[in-house]
Amino acid sequence: MKITLNGKEKQMDSPCTIAELIESVRQKPQRIAVQLNTHIIKRDEYANHTLQDGDVIEMLHFVGGGATPSNRKAAS
Repeated sequence: MKITLNGKEKQMDSPCTIAELIESVRQKPQRIAVQLNTHIIKRDEYANHTLQDGDVIEMLHFVGGGATPSNRKAAS
């Protein structure tokens, strides 16, 4: 089975769920947003969605950060 993950083709030995895919690429589900074939999938549904041949998955990573009060002063 072939899927596209973040723009790259990935060959899968067998069908798996979104949760299993996240685990296989060593990501933390709490820090991932998943888009499956243009639809955002809710985190509590990752284990219920089995991927199919040809699916397109985008995994978006949450990144924290930004300006802190001391950084804002320096930038002024």
